Amino acid sequence: MLNGLSFKAKLVLLCFAMACVSITISFLAYQGLQRVEASNERIIEGVVPNLELINSMALNFRKVRIEVRTLGLPGLGKKEAETAIKNATDAINSYEDDYKASELLTDMPGEKEINDELHTNWKHFRKIGENAIALYRTGKTEDHEAMMKVFFVDCPEAADAYNQTFLKAVAFHKNHLSKFTAESKAVSSQTNLLIILVSSIGGIASILAGFIFATKVSKSINVIVHNLEGTAEEVSAASTQIASSAEELSQATTEQAASLQETSSSIEEINSMINSNTENAKQSALASEQSLGNTEKGQKVVEQMIKAIGDINISNNSIMEQINDSNREMEDIIKVIGEIGTKTKVINDIVFQTKLLSFNASVEAARAGENGKGFAVVAEEVGNLATMSGNAAIEISSMLTSSIQKVEDIVKNSKEKTGKLIADGKINVETGTRIASECGEVLSEIVTSVASVTRSVAEISTASQEQAQGVQEITKAIAQLDQVTQENSANSAESANAAEALSHQAFTLKQLVQSLVQTMNGGTSENVGSVGTSEILNKKTSQMRSVKTTPITNAGKVLPLKAKVKENPPKNNAAYPSSNDARFSDV
Repeated sequence: MLNGLSFKAKLVLLCFAMACVSITISFLAYQGLQRVEASNERIIEGVVPNLELINSMALNFRKVRIEVRTLGLPGLGKKEAETAIKNATDAINSYEDDYKASELLTDMPGEKEINDELHTNWKHFRKIGENAIALYRTGKTEDHEAMMKVFFVDCPEAADAYNQTFLKAVAFHKNHLSKFTAESKAVSSQTNLLIILVSSIGGIASILAGFIFATKVSKSINVIVHNLEGTAEEVSAASTQIASSAEELSQATTEQAASLQETSSSIEEINSMINSNTENAKQSALASEQSLGNTEKGQKVVEQMIKAIGDINISNNSIMEQINDSNREMEDIIKVIGEIGTKTKVINDIVFQTKLLSFNASVEAARAGENGKGFAVVAEEVGNLATMSGNAAIEISSMLTSSIQKVEDIVKNSKEKTGKLIADGKINVETGTRIASECGEVLSEIVTSVASVTRSVAEISTASQEQAQGVQEITKAIAQLDQVTQENSANSAESANAAEALSHQAFTLKQLVQSLVQTMNGGTSENVGSVGTSEILNKKTSQMRSVKTTPITNAGKVLPLKAKVKENPPKNNAAYPSSNDARFSDV
């Protein structure tokens, strides 16, 4: 099926097969990336936000518990109590906001049931906390005792139930996180394996096809080249015969040249001078006009270049001003980061005071004995929060210090490098302006020189016309060449026969070239050049030797001294190669 295709079509088909391998690999990679992206999207948009919201809800739950139990501390002032109640209320509102946000993200099987259970436990705990706050606000002794009962009985039970559900929710989302991560890794591994497999198979197939293709092309070309070498040898033999005839013709021409030496010398000198002067005059005139036009264009271009260099200089100054503005903005950023560092130091002071307060609360709880156990738990939680805040403040302070140093280094390096580049650019612009000005002056001088050359060319043209008149008188002496032409006729006939034989050899060679073109372009193969070229050469050589030479009959006519030989087109003009030649049918 492929034998009827052209060389071009087969080469395109081979390239298309290689392109298909690349497209297949790209398609597999694209599908794998889409599947991995889907798994990652479920993690990023589903699991991670849910975990963050659940942790935030748990943190607000702990805040509510701590603030409500603060109301049971002995000696608690009214202001501290109101602050605790306000903090508890804010934590409740924050919890409710997080829960509403988590409802919008609920899309996995079993997630809604866990969220409902967690919210049910939260509502029970919130009711207990609100009840404790209401008992505290009455200020009665019996209500205070009831509130303490809530702290030691109802509150721990509700908190325990909530923590159990919270741990279940966290475990649920962590399991889905592990599941989606494993799916993403599996898809990635599968895609990599497919790509490696397809790449290996495609690469091996492409190499094998290319090797077979190149081997067959090489064999076909070698056969044609061998045939061309044989034809070239026969053409060389015919050329030898032509050279022999040309030698005899050269001897006769020598005798002719001796009788016309003086006349020929004069004609050649004058004719050469006329032709040279005329041609030079034309070329010089044309070159002068072109040079004048190009020089004027060059002046305009140089003026435009000077203007463009000036615009570049202005643009460089604008860039420098913009960079200075950017550096000032970076300095403002450094100031803002410094202010943040100052605020972080204030946070460190607050953390220290909180730790001190937690320590004092622990001491007071130890003194209170059994009644101070709940207070001790609160103190411990406060201490833990203070420790976490302190660590975060230290990390923020370290990051701010590093950021300030990096920004300052960037601003400094930017100023130095930009200043150097602008200075170098300015020097280059000034140098370009100076060189352009010099070019303008040189072009002005060239315009003056070209005008002078144009005048000289006009004078040369006038002299050439006067020399042409002298040549007309000398041509009368050419009639003496007739006698010598009689002697050259025999040799000319032999040269003509040899040239005919050489023409047939050239035709055979052209057929072989056509065969090579057919091999390269494809198509239906033909038996081109099957005739033995040696037989054609022998036949034409015998005809050449049997030709009778006859004297020419145009004696007395004036012949030109140097007649131009017309090139005879070949009788059998082979077609130029097309894209459908077919000698690569076996490729």
